Amino acid sequence: MKDIITSESFATVNIINVEKKNTLNDVNKHVHQLDGSLYVPGSSIKGAFRSAILHALLKKKPAIKNRYWQLVNAEINKPYFNPRKSLNRLTTNLENDLLHTLQLEEKHKPVPSNNAVCSSLRGLQVSDTLRSENIQVAILQKIDAGFNKFGKAGFHPLPIFKECMLPGAKLMFDVKLDKAMMATVGINSIDDLLSITQQYVDEIIRILKDAFKKEHPDPFCGIDAANIFVGGNVGFHSKTLLALLAPDDNTAKNTIKVLLNKEFPKHEHIIYDKFASPRLLKCTIYNGELLMMGLAEVRRI
Repeated sequence: MKDIITSESFATVNIINVEKKNTLNDVNKHVHQLDGSLYVPGSSIKGAFRSAILHALLKKKPAIKNRYWQLVNAEINKPYFNPRKSLNRLTTNLENDLLHTLQLEEKHKPVPSNNAVCSSLRGLQVSDTLRSENIQVAILQKIDAGFNKFGKAGFHPLPIFKECMLPGAKLMFDVKLDKAMMATVGINSIDDLLSITQQYVDEIIRILKDAFKKEHPDPFCGIDAANIFVGGNVGFHSKTLLALLAPDDNTAKNTIKVLLNKEFPKHEHIIYDKFASPRLLKCTIYNGELLMMGLAEVRRI
């Protein structure tokens, strides 16, 4: 089969254990170039920047933050609430309110603010990976670390494996900023962008530390330089958005577990999400260490 193999990855664990049922359900491959090399799409990096910008704007505009928190609660209490559709719609509306700041005209008529051409993020361009160094790859098992339904700390290996870049990989991107467009959301330089990205990740890590660090300290070791979450297995945007809209961490937890209970009723989040919601930290094990997935550092060179 050598003639048709385009890439190879080392498996750190036995992915086919005949003595244990459901050891392997799937292997999720990393994004590859045509030549088989790994890369990160610029859209993934820009998406992380967008979340940080939303976080910064919500801190400056408490009235909008409170209004959307009330809308979230109104949606959740509807009898036929669809979590993903409802939250995706609210997220779109929130982005229109906060990010669509460009005042444009077409044929002497104002362009509606919900049109994508009015987004300030037109002024932020991020390339795909241009060059990389020290790329090493391994197939790692997904591990849920946190609390079981009885509140006992532990971790649970899942029958899913991911092809991962190992710690130490370096990837280079071009980031271009149109100052006129980005100034409408308070960003005047790359340093401004990196500063709010750091503040956003610091806030997310604080929430995770409060929930998990006492029982699971290992994933929080050596992450001080991290200022971005990127890639799969790092949680989805709507839960992060809820945590940032909520007036405090406890209110966020209680609302998120209602949301999760409606979406996954068999998991009984209402009863068992006592210390955190979701009650799991997305991790893997590499070289015998429990590591948090998706943390990286972005800096100027």
